[in-house]
Amino acid sequence: MTALLIALAPLIVQAGLKLIDWFVADGAKKAAAKTAFIAAIQAHLDDALKSVQAHDSYDAQTGDLKKNPPAPAKPEVVPPLPIAPPPVKTRPFNDYDKKILNLWNTMQIKPEHLPEVESAANSIIRHSDKYVIVATKTGVPWWLIGCIHQLESGGDFTTHLHNGDPLTARTVHVPAGRPPTGNPPFDWIDSAVDALQFDGLTDVKDWDLVKALREAESYNGLGYMKRGVNSPYVWSYTNQYTSGLFTSDGNYNPGRISEQCGIAPIMLELKKNGANLLEVQPA
Repeated sequence: MTALLIALAPLIVQAGLKLIDWFVADGAKKAAAKTAFIAAIQAHLDDALKSVQAHDSYDAQTGDLKKNPPAPAKPEVVPPLPIAPPPVKTRPFNDYDKKILNLWNTMQIKPEHLPEVESAANSIIRHSDKYVIVATKTGVPWWLIGCIHQLESGGDFTTHLHNGDPLTARTVHVPAGRPPTGNPPFDWIDSAVDALQFDGLTDVKDWDLVKALREAESYNGLGYMKRGVNSPYVWSYTNQYTSGLFTSDGNYNPGRISEQCGIAPIMLELKKNGANLLEVQPA
């Protein structure tokens, strides 16, 4: 009936004012009565309007207010299932494989170097499309290609993956004269494919985490292994490396400490960001 009161309000006001005119003779009292009457009607109208605004509508035939239908129940939000980790493969291990796996399992990134490790991993993720193209052409895991790129040139796409020499000419440093075909300036993807082929990474089958760490060390050279030193090319910025550095090709200084991030900590950071590193256990 509230809505009906709103609809009839003008008629009620007119009738009320006429009744006051008929029954109240004194002019001052008549004016006061009209003012009080109009104020009372306005108060009722304000209450009625608030009531109507709290509902969707009213029934035009009965004047009854129709309450809003109950809000539909919100669907239950089911949290996504955690992504199952990829299955861990097994294969026969030699002693060096076991050593690499142990180094990996006990590796810790030195806290003071964590920002640099994170930056390198983020750069690889941002440019993963290029690394995936090279991976498709070579069979080498994209994340390993990205790590090598960080070590050889800081992720610079204007340089050769072989050694960081500029793409505007063939490589000058070891290995020199790469790529052997084509003319400069070279395309980074083409040069990267040549680098991986030259170092034999395209010959590796059934890649896994341990093979990646082993081949990364081989890519840089096995001089550290011969000296019983964990390669800084792989383990620098972690607890698995202390000192010993080739300052140039063939020149080893046992007291020098690498100031470059190794591949292993970058791989670990990529794993934290969801990269499948093809983990493996000895059979």
